[in-house]
Amino acid sequence: MNIAKLAINRPVFITSIVAIIIILGSISFSDVSVEMLPDMSFPTMSITTIYSGSSPVEIEQLITNPLEDELGTISGIKHLSSESKEGLSIITIEFNMDVDIDKVSQDVRDKINVAKNNLPDDISDDPVISKIDFNAQSVIRLALISDLSSEKMYDLAKI
Repeated sequence: MNIAKLAINRPVFITSIVAIIIILGSISFSDVSVEMLPDMSFPTMSITTIYSGSSPVEIEQLITNPLEDELGTISGIKHLSSESKEGLSIITIEFNMDVDIDKVSQDVRDKINVAKNNLPDDISDDPVISKIDFNAQSVIRLALISDLSSEKMYDLAKI
């Protein structure tokens, strides 16, 4: 017997089946949690070193290259990039997804301590190691430009 004949011959049975499916579906739907941005943590770290009064070339030669040489020996690195600016060195390390960021952060600290021997003595602060949390960054940035006074612009933006 096909479904069409069954539906015509036994309407109460079909209605009961549909009601059960709707009830189970609504119960399941209420228990499902859906997030717009699921928790994704990419194992990424940043090492920032400040050396005031130095040109980008000096920063690269004196700070970035020695740090990169030491950090490049850590296992599990997917991508290592650096940026040397006037008075500032930023090294970003992206690790493979299977790497535990808490365990590898100790390796990064150890390598930086080894590399400190090759860094200039007059660096104002030690290199700062930070884990990059993409969930903590803003989703949208907005800029308003107008000829209004700052008080009126604030009131307009607050609305």
